[in-house]
Amino acid sequence: MDFLKSLCSVPTAPFAEHRVADFVRQFVKSRKNLSLREDRFGNLLIELKSRSRLPRWVFTAHMDHPGFVAEKMLDGQTLKAVFRGWVKVEFVRGARVRFFDDRGEAT
Repeated sequence: MDFLKSLCSVPTAPFAEHRVADFVRQFVKSRKNLSLREDRFGNLLIELKSRSRLPRWVFTAHMDHPGFVAEKMLDGQTLKAVFRGWVKVEFVRGARVRFFDDRGEAT
């Protein structure tokens, strides 16, 4: 459960999945029985090394969820951001928003 909590706490948004991909790469790197392949689109495939010829399960998941992506500061207090995620505005109207940069949560 700690793993899922850690993974789901990684900031992400559509077309800004690099932090989740880095999390997955680090997860695989620290486990000798796993290997990782990445296609030209950035999709990641984790494989459990095995000599078995039996069919294997495949699980898929998106590396993003709806979110805002900061574009630029308009002045010292106003941030221009774009919402990505194709969710109806009434589902997010009035919601709290948190932004993250390379150092962590931006305040």
